[in-house]
Parts: sequence; structure tokens; C-alpha cells
Amino acid sequence: MKNVLLFVVVLSFGTSPAFAQNTDLPAPAPNLQTLPANSYIIAMDNTYQVNSSALFNLPAYGLVVYLLNNDIKVKWVITAGKLKDGIDFTVVSDRIKPTLNATAVSRNFKSGPFVIFSSDTTGVAALIDAFYTANGLTGSRQPFVYRNSAAVTVDVRYDLTGFKPMAAILNDGGNRAIHLAFMSAAAIPASNYTTITGDNLLSSCYTFASEPHNSKTGSAVNTAISNMKVFVNNGGNLLAQCAAVPNYENNVLGRFQTTTGITVSNTAIGTSVLFPNPDLSYTQFEGVYNGSLAGSVRNWEITDAPANSEHDHVTGTGANTAVISASVSKMVSGKGGLVFYLGSHDYSTADVQNINGIRMYMNAFLTPAVQVCPNMTLLALSTLTQTIPPPTNSQPITKDKIALLTNPIISTLAFHYTAVANSVNKLSIYNASGAKVFTTNIAAQKGTNSISLTLNRAVPAGLYLLEMANNKERTTIKFIKQ
Repeated sequence: MKNVLLFVVVLSFGTSPAFAQNTDLPAPAPNLQTLPANSYIIAMDNTYQVNSSALFNLPAYGLVVYLLNNDIKVKWVITAGKLKDGIDFTVVSDRIKPTLNATAVSRNFKSGPFVIFSSDTTGVAALIDAFYTANGLTGSRQPFVYRNSAAVTVDVRYDLTGFKPMAAILNDGGNRAIHLAFMSAAAIPASNYTTITGDNLLSSCYTFASEPHNSKTGSAVNTAISNMKVFVNNGGNLLAQCAAVPNYENNVLGRFQTTTGITVSNTAIGTSVLFPNPDLSYTQFEGVYNGSLAGSVRNWEITDAPANSEHDHVTGTGANTAVISASVSKMVSGKGGLVFYLGSHDYSTADVQNINGIRMYMNAFLTPAVQVCPNMTLLALSTLTQTIPPPTNSQPITKDKIALLTNPIISTLAFHYTAVANSVNKLSIYNASGAKVFTTNIAAQKGTNSISLTLNRAVPAGLYLLEMANNKERTTIKFIKQ
């Protein structure tokens, strides 16, 4: 049996963090790569990607999605540790689209540019032209694309290869037009989003779901929130805006970012704000942001304590540093499982502070996530029947001793196991028919132990049962392998 799985066990004792270091969390580790000469750069700053009104050209986001739809290998460059409006990389480059400007000059690219390595640029120029035509873009409404004349080191936060963002724009509050307008302004292909209600969120395949505004209560909202919880726990990303923020966070079925909820403050912090995590994807924009722009919920404060790796992206200053206008939490480790909160009711394309609100939405939409589909959701809801093996030596079954760090998994089964005493445990994995597919012994120390198993391709996708057993107790938990 042991040749079925390759495994590495890492033990840590005492109090462990909820997640290991992750590209979605504060203090991300650099991922330095060499961007070869003649690669393509889609600028995302307010100098090299502007329209005729000297404002950021939102269709740059649509171009990225269009290229991803056509299987182009796009990478998102965000320099770890940079300050707000800091430079991601500097390189001598010329402009190749929408028209050629062969004069090569040194350019500072900021705000999370997207790049296509030179080896992957075949056919991309024609696709860019096709994107312009499909969206009727002319003049400076056509996103600018540059080409570097020398190799340069860049910090690749996300390799978007194979990622095709699919958004469910929720209409439980009757405000779908707000996020539909964002998609239109950014020229996101219509095939990448649809409008549904929360009770249908699990009926199709999405990487992202967003609710513009929802102040309604009742059983329908409870069902929607429950579906959202399943969605993010399976690796999908969720964004709630304005009234949807307290409505979902203060519902006991929600609690995506806190232990006891939030209090709406609507403090007039304006553009005097801090950006606590400017090197994460959500805050990739240049210039000001208004933390109290408009709407019934512009900002809030945490009532008791944050949860699920909650981290702020826009807060007030001075005496108002506890006032939050944008924040993120992470429900699972690995890809996706993020919950984004955004204050204010709506954003227009009139000025920098409004456009940057739309940019936060787009950044959330493009942050990689698992595409959550109905068959996966059914497994997550445990609607499939699994044969559970009988206990060994009649040990009692205990609960809450195992905490999965991600579920479903792709190749790595990582979990925390809480041991009441030093013990040698038999770790076993059973398939949905109850057949044991793997077993090994794990020496656990009293306290929290971090354990990781790498599953190879010999373990097919499906529902499995993980068992930890010793001479005193037996603990089980289900997981899904994609």
C-alpha cells in the first residue's frame, strides 16, 4: 500500500498559525524570475496605462482576461515588500500596442503589471488586435502593451497559466447593475460572468462570486450565506460590498472575517487613509482611494477579534486606524478561499478615487481561485455516502482533533492534528468504498502537530476518509482530492 503515496511529515509543536506562508497573505515570499528580453508587459499604472482623460484605462483588465481565455501564459508581477505606489520593476522598453513606438526608454512599471514571457508571445499580438476590435476600442481606450529590450528580474506573485476567472454576480439584494457596470467598464468578456442569486451559487462553475449590496434578511439570505461558506471553503473567492458586508459578517452563518461581527461606523476618513498591505493583489492600484465615498456602509470596525487570517487593505489614520474600508480573510490554505470586503455603494469612472474602487474589485476577480463546480460542492456537503471502517480495538471516535488546511486538495493533504499527549498514531486513508489505500505511523507530540502528505497520481480524484488512531482514541475526517 505504501507505494501509493509519497509522503513528507513535518511536525511543529505548541501553537501553530492557521496557515503556512502563502502568496495571498501578508509578508509574501518573493518569487524572483528572469523576464527575458522581448517579453510583453501590460502596464497597470497611471503613467503607462491611461486613457484620453489621463485616468487609468480599465480595459487593461479585460485584455488580461481575454488572453487567459485564449490559453496565453500570463504572469502577475507584484514585488513583495513594496510600499504603496512602489515600483515593481524598471526596464528599458518600447511600446508595441496599440501602435508601435520603437523608441526604447527606461520605464518604471507599478501597480502589479502583467507579463508574457518572450517564449509565450507567439500569436499574442493578433489576439490583442482582436480584443480591440471585439470591444470597439479605439485610441487611448486600447490598452497599452510594452516590450522590454533587456532581461530583467521580476517578482512573479501569480502564474495565471490555465486560470480562467468566472464570476457569479449575485443579485440577492437587487443591485447586480453595480458589478455588471464594473465588468463593462473593464471590457471583461461577457462569457466570464453571469448573474444569479445566492441559492444558485453552487449550481454551476465559478472562481469568484460578488454581492454589490444586500440589506435583506430571512431564510433566502441564510441559504445564500451558507452556499457562500461552502463556496469559499472549496477554494472560490468571494467579494461583498457595502450593505452586504455587515449583513453577511454579522450573520452567525457568515463570520468570514471575525469571531463576533462588525459595527458599521461610516467615519468620514475620506482619502486620508493607510494601505497596510500594499504588496498584496487587492491593493494593486496607483493613487488615492476614498474610504468613505458613499452608500449605507462606507466603513466599519471589528467588534471583538479578527478571524480567518483577516488583514486590512484600507484603514483610517491616527485615531481612526481601527476604521476599515477594505479587508480580506482567507478561509483555506492554498489557492483561493479568499473573502474580500469593500466599502461604499458604487464606484464610477469619473476620477482616480472611483476608478481605484473598481480596480480593487477587478484585482479580487483576477486573484487565482479554485473553480468550484457542482460535483465538488456535492462532495463538500457530504451528500455522497461513504463506508466508514469500524474502530480498531474499540477506541472511541473523537471530534475536532484534525483541522484540514485546505479541502478539496490537488496533491498535498495538509492538516493540523491536536494530540492530548505524546503518542504514536496510525494514519490511514480510506476510499469511498471503505478500502484502505494508505497507512503509516506518525509520532505526535502533545499539542498541535502540522502534518503534510503528498499524494501522487495513483490516488484518483474522489472522496476519502483520513483516520488518526492510537491506543486511546480515533479521529476521522473526510476530504476530497480533485
